Amino acid sequence: MNLVFCTYNRIEIFDTLRNLISFKTHSCFKIVIIDNYGFPKLKSFCEDNNMTYYLQTKLGLSVARNTALDLLPNEWVYFFDDDVFFTQEILDCLNNVKDQNKIIYSAVYPSCPPIIDCELLTGNALSSLSIHNNKMKPIGCSFGFFNNTNSRFDELLGRVGKKLSGGEENSFITELISNHKRELHLLNASIIHRIQDKLNQNYLNKYYLNELRENSFLSFFSFFLKILYYHFTNKKVTIKKSLIYSLLNYNNENIS
Repeated sequence: MNLVFCTYNRIEIFDTLRNLISFKTHSCFKIVIIDNYGFPKLKSFCEDNNMTYYLQTKLGLSVARNTALDLLPNEWVYFFDDDVFFTQEILDCLNNVKDQNKIIYSAVYPSCPPIIDCELLTGNALSSLSIHNNKMKPIGCSFGFFNNTNSRFDELLGRVGKKLSGGEENSFITELISNHKRELHLLNASIIHRIQDKLNQNYLNKYYLNELRENSFLSFFSFFLKILYYHFTNKKVTIKKSLIYSLLNYNNENIS
């Protein structure tokens, strides 16, 4: 099993990797780092800890993931975000995976309550932080599969540099299910996602702005209706601010 981390200029990757290697069972896995930035200290860290390091200079999370798939044909590949903490349960589950027809994934829980301005985030706002429970489909924070197809992530979708974006996991997983008859399998384990640096209005603003830009004209109507609903019910003030921000800045090319 290959544990793959695609990273772009995130200092958090060091804590994530240190946490991983603190478990004795980490030696059962091959740890692969796809650096989408060029971090000299990260390369040295990987060399010192027997990890595979690869520099991909073309920006894009989908590009980095496809690089991993090209490097690891006919092997198990499991993608983690670069800002997670591990549990012994997730490592034990991954070490016992056998069925190559499964798309495996785990629950992902926040390292602290997802609260912005005293408001607990739920729904889409919560999923923007890459958090889900065991009732949801896989997200990019924690999922994997046996890499024996020609399927690749759509490089027109997904995060590029610091630009927030998404949708590439859903597209990719849908293709595996429909074209390659894969089945979803939820592992009996979870990981912890560090979200402290994302618990602010600015992060939420960027998330909804990207969502608006990437969807159809109907999104404008949807955003407007949500704003009216939140306004008259006095609910979701934080999200209402982000929706308003998105509508006002949709054509502002200086904001991404």
